[in-house]
Amino acid sequence: MVNRRQFIAGVVTVGTVSVAGCTSILGGPEDAVEQYFDAAQEGDVEAMNEVLHPEASSYPHDEDDVIDEEMTLVDVEEVSPEELVEQVEWAEDQEAVEGELEGIEEEFGADDVAIVWVTFEEDGEEQEFPVFAAEDDGDWKVVI
Repeated sequence: MVNRRQFIAGVVTVGTVSVAGCTSILGGPEDAVEQYFDAAQEGDVEAMNEVLHPEASSYPHDEDDVIDEEMTLVDVEEVSPEELVEQVEWAEDQEAVEGELEGIEEEFGADDVAIVWVTFEEDGEEQEFPVFAAEDDGDWKVVI
């Protein structure tokens, strides 16, 4: 039989591990982007709006903004301005991308801004594109 102290110690340990797990899940720009696209694919507009920056031009989303269920999120990876320039034609040069990041930071009053490279698969074909994320008071939000 488990005594009361062992039971409480077990509950506290499980609770601590759960909180630590949640903290890491919500920890950075990649996590915010992944949560956003998972919510969009599930049709959960409320969850999409929770991780979408309230200053984004597309905020708030409605039911028409959900993703086709046949699309599968393959990968999300934070990339540097230099890496973005190597991957997309419209990114003129690293200095221009850094200027864009600074503009987003100022416009949104963000503490930090990141670029997240998103890879989807639809009908057997991969699609890739960058998504910006902004940090406010430790919370990362998607900027679309």
